[in-house]
Amino acid sequence: MSEFVDGIHLQELATNLWRNRAALMIGSGFSRNSKACRANSQQFPLWNDLKLSLSSALYNGDRSNNTKESALKLAQEYEDYFGRHKLDELLINEIKTDDFEPGELHERLLDLPWIDIFTTNYDDLLERTLSMRNYRIVKSISQISSQQNNPRIVKLHGSLPTPPFVITEEDYRRYPYDYAPFVNTIQQSIMENSFCLLGFSGDDPNFLAWSGWVRDNLGHNQNPIYMIGDLDLSQSRRKYLERKLIQPIDLSPLINTSFHGTSRHSEATSLFISYLEDHQPPDPYKWPFYEERKRSYDWHRIIGEDTSGKLYDFVDEIKIPKYLKTDFNSEDLDQMSKKWKRARETYPGWIVCPYKLRKRLELFIDRRVNLILRRISEVPAPLDIVILHELTWFLDTSLLPFFAEQIDIVIDLIEKYNPFPGVVPSSACELVPEKDKWDSVTWTEISEMWIRIVFSVLRSLRINYRPEQYLNLLDSITEICRRSIDWEQRWYFEKTMFEILQLRFADAIQTLEKWPEDGSPIWLVRKASLMCQISEIEKANRLAEKAVKKLREFHSKEGPQAESESQWVTFFSEYLSRAQFRFSDNRHDRSSNGYIAKDEVQRAYYDALSVLIKSTEKEIDSKEASADSFRMVISSSPYDDKLRYGIANLLLLEECGIPFRIGISTNLSDYARVLKAVLPFLPAYISLKTVSAGHTGTSESIITLPASAEFSDEEIVQVSERIFDYLEARVAGKNDNDNAEHKILSSLKVLSTLSWRMPENVLEHYLDVLLDIFEMSNGNKIKSMIISTEFNKALSETVKILGWASIDRLMERILSLSVHSEALNDPSVTVFEYRQTAMKTIQISDSQINSLIDSSYASGQTRKASLTKLAYLNSFGLIAEEFEERLREAVWKEATRCGIPVDIETPILGLYLPGPKNGKDYRDVLRDYLLNLPIPKIIEGSVLSHTNSFSHYVNLFVDASLFSSGEEKRRIDWTEIEAEAICSKVVGWWNEQQAALKELNGEVFEKSFSFIVHEDMITLVSHMIVPSLGEDNDKCVSELLPAIDVIEKGGTSVIPAYVALMKFGKYRDQTTTKIREGLQSPDEKTVINSIRGISFWQSLSEVLPSIPEEFITKILQIAENRSGDVLLESSRCIFNLIPRICGKDSLVLMLCSILRNIREITDSAKYNAALAAVTMKNLIQIREAGAFISSELYYALKENKGDIPEELSVWKELAVKEKVRRVKIPWEDREHS
Repeated sequence: MSEFVDGIHLQELATNLWRNRAALMIGSGFSRNSKACRANSQQFPLWNDLKLSLSSALYNGDRSNNTKESALKLAQEYEDYFGRHKLDELLINEIKTDDFEPGELHERLLDLPWIDIFTTNYDDLLERTLSMRNYRIVKSISQISSQQNNPRIVKLHGSLPTPPFVITEEDYRRYPYDYAPFVNTIQQSIMENSFCLLGFSGDDPNFLAWSGWVRDNLGHNQNPIYMIGDLDLSQSRRKYLERKLIQPIDLSPLINTSFHGTSRHSEATSLFISYLEDHQPPDPYKWPFYEERKRSYDWHRIIGEDTSGKLYDFVDEIKIPKYLKTDFNSEDLDQMSKKWKRARETYPGWIVCPYKLRKRLELFIDRRVNLILRRISEVPAPLDIVILHELTWFLDTSLLPFFAEQIDIVIDLIEKYNPFPGVVPSSACELVPEKDKWDSVTWTEISEMWIRIVFSVLRSLRINYRPEQYLNLLDSITEICRRSIDWEQRWYFEKTMFEILQLRFADAIQTLEKWPEDGSPIWLVRKASLMCQISEIEKANRLAEKAVKKLREFHSKEGPQAESESQWVTFFSEYLSRAQFRFSDNRHDRSSNGYIAKDEVQRAYYDALSVLIKSTEKEIDSKEASADSFRMVISSSPYDDKLRYGIANLLLLEECGIPFRIGISTNLSDYARVLKAVLPFLPAYISLKTVSAGHTGTSESIITLPASAEFSDEEIVQVSERIFDYLEARVAGKNDNDNAEHKILSSLKVLSTLSWRMPENVLEHYLDVLLDIFEMSNGNKIKSMIISTEFNKALSETVKILGWASIDRLMERILSLSVHSEALNDPSVTVFEYRQTAMKTIQISDSQINSLIDSSYASGQTRKASLTKLAYLNSFGLIAEEFEERLREAVWKEATRCGIPVDIETPILGLYLPGPKNGKDYRDVLRDYLLNLPIPKIIEGSVLSHTNSFSHYVNLFVDASLFSSGEEKRRIDWTEIEAEAICSKVVGWWNEQQAALKELNGEVFEKSFSFIVHEDMITLVSHMIVPSLGEDNDKCVSELLPAIDVIEKGGTSVIPAYVALMKFGKYRDQTTTKIREGLQSPDEKTVINSIRGISFWQSLSEVLPSIPEEFITKILQIAENRSGDVLLESSRCIFNLIPRICGKDSLVLMLCSILRNIREITDSAKYNAALAAVTMKNLIQIREAGAFISSELYYALKENKGDIPEELSVWKELAVKEKVRRVKIPWEDREHS
């Protein structure tokens, strides 16, 4: 057997075939592999047989005449002499396809993954071959334009038994014109694929014609064209073919001499097909559990191919149980690392390993990680870094970072090596190339391992949120990363990711501008993804287009990694378009280089979104988190299921370049469950990531009060201070490009949730930031009503829990705020309303008072803000008498026609300021103003207004009335005549609105009207009208009762109205019955309404009979036995009832028992256990209510010189140590009052 010289070409062809990069053209010789259907059938005719038949017909039966002429010339002569019809008949009669059927080689050949099959054969053997692949048959140029993606069998020269056939010289001459689509298809296939010629001989007219055309049209700009078979080439013949740009694969040296004639060609074809079959790569989706497959031939013996390494035996190595033991040694680790290396080297090259395969990796990641890391310091160099590199690769592939103490162990090891002493300064203990050498590994290899480990550590530090360590390590490799394009791309990626995580969007923009765009297409996509996150959408579009164009030029040779990259790049481009609502009508499933873009995306991304998230939910619902043990120590298996599934999803998005936000579109809500799963383990990372995405609804659902209870004190400070920095940057005018509105809102929501855990200094900083935002609002930079609502909520929550000392320190700034915002609450008003006790003792300097009075002489917003502050300060007695006349001058420098000071926030504030200069009582001015104030219509014509105008009207009356909280001298004591007038006016308005409501005739309108009006109507009746009526005024009451009845039927509680009506004796029994039944109701809402009724009853204690002791006892019993909102409301009621409780020892003891119960169920150590029964929000509110009750009862008993129960002393001590600010403040306020 002579030497086989074409092995390398055969290997290359097999590689390209299994990469879907090979096309096949079949000649007449392959048809000899068919099976005869009849015993007397002749061999399948070839071109030479056709020549003889043509010659015989042309020369009177002499088959030997003119045999030197080509078949094409003879066919032309035949057509010219006998006509085209006769030529077609001869061809049909000569090739009797019914006498033959496809052979085994037909089936095996067509089962291979050819991108397309072309044939010049006229027979229909290929069409009739049963194949596992669904080929589409193309017999005419009209069929070639179909959009189907199936592989094709293209009949280039016609198909029996139906003409036309390409057979004459003229047919061949005109072929490029008459069959241009076929020619273009062949040209495209040759340019894109390895092109194979099978069944052709060197003098085959089809081969000669096609090879000449290829040489003339494509020249050297083509992929290899292989001619395969039993060619038996001489050196000169080989050179002849190579000059024609044909690469022969001559299998004749491999064929046993026992084969002769046609059987040699069949054996050659069988060998060729067997080689391709045996070199099918393993199914990548079975990695790393490849099984060794038996081959048809010993190719090492036949062609000298190296098959010594077993490629597919990792399935056994991965399951070796002895490596689960804890007493393994360096030798064990060495063996393990070699086997892990084998798995790494056979990895198919996906950008992201599919979910099911990552699950398989868990078999040996879970326990081995910590077992190895615990012993890695005992392993000698360089085996330690080799093992760590393989371990790191598996973690990266599994989409898992290092956690907790793991990071420190890995950092210690990488600091032991310095592969770049010229860049990184060396220390005495480091291993460096100059003095340390090993036979097993080179320093070039170590440098590659080292940098991979460093990048994995960087990602781990980012995820574990260790900013100082992260920045130090990133800076240390800056120069090193310039040595490799891929390193440099990863460095910029990590830097930008961290800047976005830290909400440093201006820095991220600068980094993105410096980031070179010379990386692979997936790096362009990752960069574009980060641009989306900072709202640089147009730049992201440009990069996405560039990535798609770059796919072909970047990958000169295709492979699994190139295919994977192509699919993800194509997916991102489409994802970006969809997010911007830019749908294309010409979307294709193929990426720019021909691969189906759906395949890997479905296996990786959609698995993550559907299967993975669903399985995560099951895992989360069935298992308790182990965050505490996770943080404290490295356990034997640190990867809690919640953490594993969640972090893998998030890292998948990073690696594939899928942003949480593109402009106004966001997919963050899809990942809410995943973010929640990871939050207990990585609070800072998830909190900041959620804020950076700016999806407010998701932020609120993820960073909840129960979740914040799991944060460490350090994490609370880390997250808070980072968000403060971002908001301060916004106030300073930076980060204008970062979707500010969404991120500001998300920031405020997260901070509001965390505020109850903030230390005093952080809380003070928070209020400082809120004051900055308030000042910024004057420049109309905050226009969103949603942000305004969240700001006001954050401001009030912060003020409620701020310590006295902080309020004192910030008061100077608060009072100096000259800005007044229509949307944002004035911080000074918030402090005045929520911290009245603290305000009574605060020190205000004369200069501050003078400054405020000076500002009140201005106009517009400045005057409005100043008058508001002055009114509140005066109400607390903080303005000395010496300023009264100057203040009066400022207030009354200008008044409206109604006599109200111009530019005052609300007429009610005038009650807290010096009266008019004419000496008239301002209460009389306000009385006239309110009596003449028209009631706003909610329904006018056919329009129902959804404004709060009626609520504003009611609040004016209630705030001005004697029975509201406040000093008597600052309230209006309505006369009965005035009360009757107001009652008549309100009843008339009510009747008119009810008539208008009937005209609208719709349930939706009734519900809207009820929502807008009913509760405010009851408030007006109970707080102002009824208390101001005489005790025998049945007329007004009878007018009000129908309205009260309608409101009650509409579902709004009317108990406050009936409580007020108790001043008329005949309603007392009816009211007490309603309350008694309500307290005993199984309906929680009804119980709460009755409790509120008792609280209101207590507020009217001066004009109503005393609350029966049975009700007080019942409230105490409810508080002792109920939970949730009912416990919260009863606690608030008890606080109001303390003056009544103090005088009864039995009630005091009962209340102390309730306080003990509250303390136990809300103990900080038991928050999590209690979450099943009540929400964290209620727990904090109930504990706060307990603090109010205990402090009030403690000081009430102390003032009455009564005995202090032990439980109250316990609460007092707890208040000192309490971390929850809202629980400390009641005691702090009471102590200072």
